Amino acid sequence: MSIKKINILEQEGDDSLSFSGRSIEIQTSVKSCKTPTRCATTIEYNSLINIPSKSVSIPDYFSIIPRKLDSNDVNLFISDNGIHKNIVNYLINKTSSARYSSIIMSPILLPKSIQLDSKSYDTFIRRSLFVQNVVSNSFGNIENRFIQSLPFTSDLPITKIESIFRSMSDIDVWAPIIPMDMLKDSFKKAIDLVAEKKDTYQIPLILFVYSDPLDYLENYDYIWAHRTDNIIFAMCDTPREKLQNLSTTHYLHLFGLDSIGRRVFHHGGPSKPVQFPPHLMVKYFDRENLTVNRERDTNTKIDIFNDMPKDTRISEIYESRSLANDDKDVGILKSIANVHEYHASLNELNTVSKYIQKKEYSQYLNDKDVLSETVNQHFKSRPK
Repeated sequence: MSIKKINILEQEGDDSLSFSGRSIEIQTSVKSCKTPTRCATTIEYNSLINIPSKSVSIPDYFSIIPRKLDSNDVNLFISDNGIHKNIVNYLINKTSSARYSSIIMSPILLPKSIQLDSKSYDTFIRRSLFVQNVVSNSFGNIENRFIQSLPFTSDLPITKIESIFRSMSDIDVWAPIIPMDMLKDSFKKAIDLVAEKKDTYQIPLILFVYSDPLDYLENYDYIWAHRTDNIIFAMCDTPREKLQNLSTTHYLHLFGLDSIGRRVFHHGGPSKPVQFPPHLMVKYFDRENLTVNRERDTNTKIDIFNDMPKDTRISEIYESRSLANDDKDVGILKSIANVHEYHASLNELNTVSKYIQKKEYSQYLNDKDVLSETVNQHFKSRPK
């Protein structure tokens, strides 16, 4: 793995705040990055492919290309043939877009709240690592940028966590995938073990799987309790927006998370009836308010070229978006919105990092009404 060093720049921001996040600098053999930041996912790469332009790219420092399994997939994975090759082909195909990233993960994610007996779980671990090895080996000269990962179940016993850590000591570099809905004691034990043995077990990061902080605030707060640890806290499977249309990415950093990736739907996502002109249903990220809104729900016109490179063809499509009347046209608009959001969000998180480093996060929070209101209404102050 190419991570050379992790430097904690600041972990608490303004001392008067209960919430502020942390900023670390990650140095790899390719380049460095300061957090909080955003992971590129299949959503951004697929959107980029769908845009009729070659001048726009994804500045991808950290990429997470997940393959989410449902319960039937898991049963096939641990007891049948065939599905493993399909997953390998899927991950190779999707991960090829991330070949310029400094850090690449292709995690196989278990469905939430799944229960596996010890034998089935061991089989899943063994096959998951084998599949990831095949994927990383297929990329030759960028193989060393991959981090293998191992998913924990939400009900994984503490004794099993300890044995997993011992058995993984021979793996060059790996990362535990820890669901945020994990039982409290097991969640804390897993993080404590990483903090204590991360050098012994070659663990540069933890990949958390999103669950609503309001349901699992104790677990989220335990991440914050480890904010001084020299390890990367990443999160995947986060919804695009949540409270008051606030971008989920732009409040999760308050818990000390360093890099955050959007939820990926493998079957197109849930469909909803359309009652308005199609272009008005496309959602755009408003960097000033940190919200994600349908065009019909906001009076704010988003200048997409404030944050992404100017492009004549994209400009033509965006300015004439009211003419979009079929799935292809609307799909292109959604792709433009996704790529714009990634650029704008990345730029905004870079601003957040600077405020944290200067211990002026309270000033930033005061300028972001929706974020500030969300913090005040939905989160309790954490003790110093």
